[in-house]
Amino acid sequence: LIKAPCGTVYWNPYAEGGKLLKKMEKDVLFKSVALGDLAYFDEEGYIWFAGKGEDIIKSSGYRIGADEVEVAILSHPAVDDAGVVGVPHPVRGEDVVAFVVLKKGFEANEETKKKIYEHLKANLAVYKLPRDIIFVDQLPRHLTGKLLRRELKEIAKKLYKPKD
Repeated sequence: LIKAPCGTVYWNPYAEGGKLLKKMEKDVLFKSVALGDLAYFDEEGYIWFAGKGEDIIKSSGYRIGADEVEVAILSHPAVDDAGVVGVPHPVRGEDVVAFVVLKKGFEANEETKKKIYEHLKANLAVYKLPRDIIFVDQLPRHLTGKLLRRELKEIAKKLYKPKD
């Protein structure tokens, strides 16, 4: 059912009798594959991995993949590393907040923030834009290099103040 270079994944309990496939066909936009992974079908019937369920930010009725926003931020020439999380908001549900580590030679100031934001406006839908960009020296990461979103989210709750 789901194949990778290393073999078939989650074959027995999930795909037995086509149960997983039937579940995926019933869901309209996002599909819960296994262990909280989210995927969706495009118009041509291809399945696209959208991220872990816990990495999806729910803001103003939209589902925003933190990974997608991070990729857009990382495509800016001044950015060395980036992490995106959702921070609770009383009306919108969550606000998108980005943490950015700059490359050497770039200053963490309002001008740099504005240039990154303009770059994002050209590459993302308006509803996916971060409400704030916070410059940091480094992001919390596991020994394996995986971004520790829970820690980043706690930092965001302390540093981010909604403007509206």
